[in-house]
Parts: sequence; C-alpha cells; structure tokens
Amino acid sequence: MKKIIINVDDLGLSDFVNQAVVDLAYKKRVTATSFMVGGAISEEHKAALHEMNIDVGLHLDFTGIYESSLTSSLKSILFNTYTRQLDKAKVIKSIKQQFDLFEDQFGHPPIFVDGHQHVHQFPIIRNALIDEIIRRSDNNKIYARITKPLVNDLKSNIIYMLGGNAWQTMCDNHAITTNSGFAGVYGFDKNTDELKNVWKHWIKACDSNINNTNLIMCHPAKPTTDLSKNWDDEIKVARENEYNFLMSDVFGDLISSCQLVSWKEI
Repeated sequence: MKKIIINVDDLGLSDFVNQAVVDLAYKKRVTATSFMVGGAISEEHKAALHEMNIDVGLHLDFTGIYESSLTSSLKSILFNTYTRQLDKAKVIKSIKQQFDLFEDQFGHPPIFVDGHQHVHQFPIIRNALIDEIIRRSDNNKIYARITKPLVNDLKSNIIYMLGGNAWQTMCDNHAITTNSGFAGVYGFDKNTDELKNVWKHWIKACDSNINNTNLIMCHPAKPTTDLSKNWDDEIKVARENEYNFLMSDVFGDLISSCQLVSWKEI
C-alpha cells in the first residue's frame, strides 16, 4: 500500500480551519497539520488533536499572519532572500521566536517543520532553519517537509526550483528525515467534483516503495457564512470546497487503498 501523509496547512489561521482539521482527523482523513504561531487554537481543539495522535508541526511564516519586522509579501521575501538582502540576524531571531511560541502553545517542539508559501526552503531562511532544527533536536526528533514534485506540473516545478533541491540536500546532509515526494499544488480553482480528479492524479503518482512516504498537503476550512470573526481569505471558497470533498464518501473510497501514516511512522 502507498504510504501517504495527508497534511492540513494553516492550522491556527481561523476557527474554521481548526475545526476542519479536527473533523477530518475524526474521520481518519488526515494525519498531520502545520500550525501558524501568529494564529490561535483553542484548548478544546488542541486536546482533540492530541487524543487522535495528529502530528502538529511548525508552519514557518514570513509572508502571512506572524507579525515581525520581516513579514512581507512573497514577492518581496523571494527577492530579498535571493539577492541576499534579508537580514540574517533578524531571520535567526524570528525562527527562534516562532519555535518558542510553538512550544509555549503545545508544550513540546514541533514534530516537523514546513513553511507558509514554502519559505522554509529559501536562501538565508533555510540555513538559519536547519541550525535551529539541529539545536532543538537533542531530545526530540524533528522532521522536515521537502517539495520534490510527485507530478510534473508547472507550479510544482517552480516551487521546487525555488530552493527545494538545496533544502532537500541540506536535510540529507544533516540526517534530518523528510517525506519522499510532495503533492497538493493546484490553482485553488477546483470545485468539489473537479477535486476528485486532482486527488486521483496525486495518489496515482505516489511511490508504492515501502521505504518511501509521500506527502500531500491540503488547505480545508469548515464552510461558514459568519464573517464576524475577520474571516478574510482570498482562497476561502477553495478551502470550503476542499473541506466538502475531503469529508465526502468519494474521498474516503479514494484513499481506502492507501496507508495514511504519521511523520513518526516514517
């Protein structure tokens, strides 16, 4: 059976994202989720994820909701990392702070690390991050997400081209365990019916080698018409479509031939 980690990105972004993770965990549709320390999560939701043994990792954030002097647009962070203009000392400080905030929230280091908009693999950031992972791994193993594409599409290849290979090599050189292949990239433009074909394509591409574990990311949120909680998100509709599809019997049947695993099972 193909070994797959299904990871929900953006835990902490809103109550609707948090509830989606819990709902999908109860249905055994996801095995991991990555938390944005600039967001929030209730004790009830944390307890539920702990009870269901869902791996919670750090969603390193320089382009989203974590407020710091470095927080900027993806375009700006890309330019400043590749031109080596991003302040290295500030990057190190921000990464340490995000790890500390994660530990304050969950009482332990993250099980794994990835990045909001894949910033964890950019120059300067990846060097500081690898040092912090090594420093915090003395008593707790920390895994890392790589973005080696499972499917040959333009967006996946661009993501990997932007530091993916360098990050993967860095993890290998420091004996940091990673996933084998990566999927979940699309234009956030699919309705519930179209998502079936997208997921079938990703799952078909997964490596069936028992020594390999592939990762598919997703971004669901529980549908709501309540906009009173500052639910301002350009991919709100896509998140809700993903939730409806991932909760469906169609998706349950689709993953029935796969072995959903946690990071700790790699």
